[in-house]
Amino acid sequence: MATTITNLTSLISDLEASNSCAVMEPYSEVVMVVELTSMLQLFQLSDAIKLHERENLSTNDDCEIDQTNRSLSKYVSDCNTDCFWGRIDLRLKDFCAGNAKGESNENRSDGAFMLTYDNQEIIFKESDLEISENFNEVYICISKISPFARIAKRILLPLFCSTSIVSLIAVVILHALFRELQNLYGICLVGLSVTLMLQTVPSLILYLSDYVGLLFVAQAFGHYLWLCIYSWEVVIIYHVYRSLTVDFVANRINVVSIKRQAMYYVLFATGLPVPFVISGVICHFSAYDFSYNYFNYERLGTVIYLIYCLPVLFLTLIGLWLLFCCMSKIRQVRVNSTLQRRNVEFFFIALRLQLTLGLPWIVIIYGLLHDDPLNIPVEKTVNSLHGCFIMIAFFTTKKVRGLLKRKNVPTTESLKCGQDTPL
Repeated sequence: MATTITNLTSLISDLEASNSCAVMEPYSEVVMVVELTSMLQLFQLSDAIKLHERENLSTNDDCEIDQTNRSLSKYVSDCNTDCFWGRIDLRLKDFCAGNAKGESNENRSDGAFMLTYDNQEIIFKESDLEISENFNEVYICISKISPFARIAKRILLPLFCSTSIVSLIAVVILHALFRELQNLYGICLVGLSVTLMLQTVPSLILYLSDYVGLLFVAQAFGHYLWLCIYSWEVVIIYHVYRSLTVDFVANRINVVSIKRQAMYYVLFATGLPVPFVISGVICHFSAYDFSYNYFNYERLGTVIYLIYCLPVLFLTLIGLWLLFCCMSKIRQVRVNSTLQRRNVEFFFIALRLQLTLGLPWIVIIYGLLHDDPLNIPVEKTVNSLHGCFIMIAFFTTKKVRGLLKRKNVPTTESLKCGQDTPL
């Protein structure tokens, strides 16, 4: 059904016909390329097409249309364009509301147009316009993929993700081999590593493949894992702060206390994201303007703020506050020479983890707040190195470097059962 549309009436009829199809075509055959003779026709198109609400769709239509709901990133990335821009999704109601304005440039020999959107002037050709029907709302995708985005997707992203996965597996294996590392710090770091590994693998598969049959499940599960990662980071810095407290002697905890505390940490890290994910699922199946099928590319609406930005901001602020508390505790315990070395090691563990784990997420937050098409490949590339950052933070500790120098796995005589010493 890939057709070239030059007539406004035929475009509208084809869009309406696509809604009543019993079986939806594959995604690559559903996209309709629009060759416009002028930008005026685009404005006429935005006024002519009626945007229907999703609740008016029947159950069967929901299921059929849901099969075609996916990001245009892979389709667009394969386009042969020589323009150093990115990818922009525009709803036609943006044109109706006057948020996007365009005009034809008659002086250009290639017949290109100039679009002004978010105070940015974007020059594109007729063939760069794509119209796709999503939940009966028409989107216009201006496909401008930069060389960096193409290289990041085909080379850097698979390479970095594979390296991160191998790094995380190495961290987990090392914790299983050395008994000295099997403490609360080790449990927290293993939990963070496993969560990040579970988040990296499906994200890489979805980003590189065309299969979208379980896109909703993958995106909702990815949302849950992302919040779990932030929760584990807060758990780690909290345990460091708790270990720095004068009244708490970490290496005096018995086995029962370690298991109980570890259970509390696991429940917090895995349970905190649940209400936000449930809220997202409810909004996905309700009449709200939100869908997990486009979760990575949604504009910053109310739902995104409540289920994603708000918990991330809250956990980030808690982690920073605990880090400053650790700095104050370091000053207080320096007077005690017997605890000074242990607490200084605790503090540098916290500082190292916060720096190596927190810096990648600054790029993600920046990408959410600044709607630049080039942010998507940069964000995914930096985020794919998160596992490597964890391995660096782990392998640069004094205890781990000392254990790696040993030829044999240490026996139980090297550490009494139940001790909770820093890494």
